[in-house]
Amino acid sequence: RGPTSSDTSFNFALAGVQHSSSLFQNLSCIGIHELNRSGHRSSFKPKNILHMVEKFAASDIHGHQALELYRVAGVCLEKKGYIDARLIHSLKDGSFGFHCDRPLIWLWRFSSRQKKVSLSGFLLKSNDGKNVNWDEIFDDTSKPLVCDVGSGMGASLLNLSVLASLDGSAKDNSNLDSDVLQIP
Repeated sequence: RGPTSSDTSFNFALAGVQHSSSLFQNLSCIGIHELNRSGHRSSFKPKNILHMVEKFAASDIHGHQALELYRVAGVCLEKKGYIDARLIHSLKDGSFGFHCDRPLIWLWRFSSRQKKVSLSGFLLKSNDGKNVNWDEIFDDTSKPLVCDVGSGMGASLLNLSVLASLDGSAKDNSNLDSDVLQIP
């Protein structure tokens, strides 16, 4: 039911399921139903509620159902006397989502348990075996080069690109970004 729906959403998102908004909407509706049905029970601990919304957010669900799911979770946590008023407020006002710390921790936990690809002996070469000509890759090589090599799910890259586009710094730098993750 509820926790299972968030686990399923998280696993589908990690598996690369995209363009299936109805699937994720249905899973979030199940989560809403479960929170309304049992979120008030003493056996349904705040930790369970948090895990549900964090996994849904890490799945990058959005839209009306996501906002309702987060709102209901915030109400449940508030009724249970959960002490983080800022988190409850972000759940209830709709500002909670993929780019918050808690969902990104789920992505980090997942990626930290995955087998890492060995990059020993790796040297950036072009397809013809010669060194890379950076002038062919970047429009302006005089701009500072921001290099981010990650080992996870790309969340850091996504955050950097969103922040850069919001504050306008994207046009001031050349970016070379990579994430390496091998999922068995």
